[in-house]
Amino acid sequence: MPVRISVDELVVECKTFYFAGQETTNTLPAWPTLLLALHPEWLYPPAILLARKVSREVRLGKLLVPANVELLVPTLALHHEP
Repeated sequence: MPVRISVDELVVECKTFYFAGQETTNTLPAWPTLLLALHPEWLYPPAILLARKVSREVRLGKLLVPANVELLVPTLALHHEP
């Protein structure tokens, strides 16, 4: 026979998940903030890669990229390229 919980117990469980999610979301920015405090010379991008799909043939400098190719651009490398 399944065990049933009351509405009050269900509300308490929902509050637990809500507050646990709040704590996780609130502490998430702490790591990049610490890293930037330790290494202010670094430029941390919001995303590590930019994915782009080439819809038609295009020339990038001396490189000819055919249509329907997916390019992965490492933004951290671009931030450090003089």
